Amino acid sequence: MTYDKIVELGIAGTIITFVGTLISLFFKDYFLNDFFEKRRDKKTIDNIFKKYKDPISLSAIELSSRLVEIISNFPTVYLSNKVLNQKATYFTSNTIEDSHFKRHKLFSTIYRFSSFLGWLELYRQEITFLNSSNNKVNTELEYYLNKIRSALADRHLNENQDWENWIDFLIFKEEQRAIGENMIIFNQATKTIIGYGKFKTFMDSYLKNGENEWIGQCLNFFLDLNNSKDFRKERYFILIKHLKGLMSNLDVNPDHEVIIKIDKILTLNCR
Repeated sequence: MTYDKIVELGIAGTIITFVGTLISLFFKDYFLNDFFEKRRDKKTIDNIFKKYKDPISLSAIELSSRLVEIISNFPTVYLSNKVLNQKATYFTSNTIEDSHFKRHKLFSTIYRFSSFLGWLELYRQEITFLNSSNNKVNTELEYYLNKIRSALADRHLNENQDWENWIDFLIFKEEQRAIGENMIIFNQATKTIIGYGKFKTFMDSYLKNGENEWIGQCLNFFLDLNNSKDFRKERYFILIKHLKGLMSNLDVNPDHEVIIKIDKILTLNCR
């Protein structure tokens, strides 16, 4: 073998080695790293889903139960400014006309609604910076969450020609997040949702001096309901429909009492 031939083979070997190294680095950086990153994100997303599955399910059940009750007794005797502004009272009689009973039902309605938004915000905060768009579990969950958010925020849901004459209140998506944020507290370095007792202090400070103005947004969505052209009732129907879908996605038993009530009320109203 001539000297020139040896040199040519050496150069060819160097080139092959160099190209092989580049391919190896490219495969490692762009394929293996991406593979392990996606695998890590999937595991993290699955863990987050498991972490919030039960609290979101429970808050959805509690909110759905109250919404079904409101629709069934629309416009209710307790969701009014009159009840809101009455002085705090004690339970005196086991009737729906008891002033303490009505005030508690009003406060607990706002608490259930705000708590639900709180759990959604906690979930959103943990999932935000993860690559969750290709995760089937998260994609299905987000579908129902977006439907629920739109039920509160979409001003075009009312398709009646005289929609401007209807009573309606919106809670925009950023406001929904703000409500949720205000329900979050740290408990031994763990984020959770405030209890009902703490929430009542928020309500009291709002009534006394206007603090915690986010409560006002929730109250607008529920107070002084009207039997005539009040689109909030339609929003309640839309909410329970998508809350049912959310609960099904979270594996709530289809024979659960709340889901049966939702099916019944949607069927009676042909929805």
